Amino acid sequence: MKNTPSAETPEAAAHIKRVLRYCDETGHLYWKVTCGRAGAGSRAGNLGTNGHWRVGVLGRYYQAHRIVWLLCTGEWPRSLLDHRDQDMLNNRFGNLREADKSLNAVNTSKVRKGSKTGLQGVSWSATKGKYRARFRVGGVERLLGYWDDPMEAAAAYQKAKQEYLCTK
Repeated sequence: MKNTPSAETPEAAAHIKRVLRYCDETGHLYWKVTCGRAGAGSRAGNLGTNGHWRVGVLGRYYQAHRIVWLLCTGEWPRSLLDHRDQDMLNNRFGNLREADKSLNAVNTSKVRKGSKTGLQGVSWSATKGKYRARFRVGGVERLLGYWDDPMEAAAAYQKAKQEYLCTK
């Protein structure tokens, strides 16, 4: 199976609709038909190296959340999909939303690689001699302010992040 970007074509969509079904209670995908070693009714897919559930169809892997979107809306997503609760294995349709790169980046609990503070959205400002909180949305950096205490800066970042995410 190829692990390259999927060919999200109308033909692939039609095939996937014929062979897979979505369970809205669990967010899982199941085979409608026997497909290779997988029997009809069995759960489709496996865990990919990127932490997302994936399903092998038509000789390539498709991300399960993109298939769920297809099965629930009738069309492939136009952009990235974001898991609202940050759980990459929770593929319930209500947990998914279309997103741009910046929304997807803001909605994460990961600390940026190379962070010296170890806190998301917090860095040291040598010119101010304080900790600053900031995040980037749509290519625009939003500075939240400066604090003596890194935990206060982190709290300000988390509050602003929640307010931003609640508007999306």
